[in-house]
Amino acid sequence: MTDTTPSSVERVSLSEAVRRKGGALRSAAEAVPVYVWAALALMLLPMLWVLAVLDWAQDWSRGLLVIATAGLIMSPTLVRHRLPVLMPPWLELSLAAFIYSCLFLGEVVGLYEAIWWWDMMLHTASGVLFGVVGLALAYGWGGLRLAPRLAFLFAVMFAMSVGTFWEFYEYAFEALTGIDMQTAKFGDGSGLTDTMLDMALNAIGAVGVAVHGWRATRPGRRSGAPAWIETFVAVNAAFFGRAADPPMRRG
Repeated sequence: MTDTTPSSVERVSLSEAVRRKGGALRSAAEAVPVYVWAALALMLLPMLWVLAVLDWAQDWSRGLLVIATAGLIMSPTLVRHRLPVLMPPWLELSLAAFIYSCLFLGEVVGLYEAIWWWDMMLHTASGVLFGVVGLALAYGWGGLRLAPRLAFLFAVMFAMSVGTFWEFYEYAFEALTGIDMQTAKFGDGSGLTDTMLDMALNAIGAVGVAVHGWRATRPGRRSGAPAWIETFVAVNAAFFGRAADPPMRRG
């Protein structure tokens, strides 16, 4: 009977081959697609106009917030090649749009006050976004053969943890500066309803990601990881130390 077990030399060769493939994929992934630059430009143009208006009105505090927002949404793309972890461009752009909607549209333009559901929508979206980030990290650290139920449980816990720390930030910022971060909702001026509703919506968004992912990778399929996560893990193989963990074949 022939022994088909790969030798240590063969395993090292496989590890090196996967590592080289990951390096090649990372080099290709560092390039920023044109649509990302176009979307960022569409965000920056109204910000420049509003910044000029605020400068004319000598509203320095909101002007600084506009500058800070522009830096937050542009920095990941400008230094993409220096980041230890490369996200898919669509996810990076989604996070930039989320920051833009929170800080610029919500705080500077005033959509939090003008549209009653704006804050609720953003907290639900944050659950979705950070659920997706948590899913990618779970497969990155746990490997592509990680059980789907564990990956999606981690995604929910990660998103809810980020949401919880955000509520800590809101409370601390309000206590230190007196600026109202935990607004009155449904007749409750204490801010408790606002905090609990934010956390609940964040959880709903994260659970939605987990349910959708579980349906897409339900038992009976040979691979638990979606194709974009396989690429994400391969691109960031050096960071996660997963160079010897090849993708699984799909049934």
